[in-house]
Amino acid sequence: MKADLSYKQGGFVAEFHGDIDDADVTLVNDRIYASPDFDEHNYQLFDFSDASLVADPKSMKMVAAIDSAAAITREGVRVATVVTDPDSLAMAKLYVDHSLNMNPSWLFEIFDDRSEAEAWALEPA
Repeated sequence: MKADLSYKQGGFVAEFHGDIDDADVTLVNDRIYASPDFDEHNYQLFDFSDASLVADPKSMKMVAAIDSAAAITREGVRVATVVTDPDSLAMAKLYVDHSLNMNPSWLFEIFDDRSEAEAWALEPA
């Protein structure tokens, strides 16, 4: 798998490696949704520092739509995304823009620094 997923301090942390497409992100999301911790989690941190997000823009819109459905059952989740390259940043912004349009109950931020993302994710909602 191109991602390591863990549950830490009330949230999910996904660390991606290599070239990542929407299917890779969807696999991680599926594991989060199926987790017994989903109903209690407060944040999700997606770290693409060691990866390139090379997804199709249309597919990233679908990922956002699926997340909006998950937000119906778990409100107030903070989603922090860490990206360091311009192409990944463009995909992350596309995802966040579409998520905000469909899912106003979750909070979204993009960071280029993992420690800043963690600090933000751990703030109370």
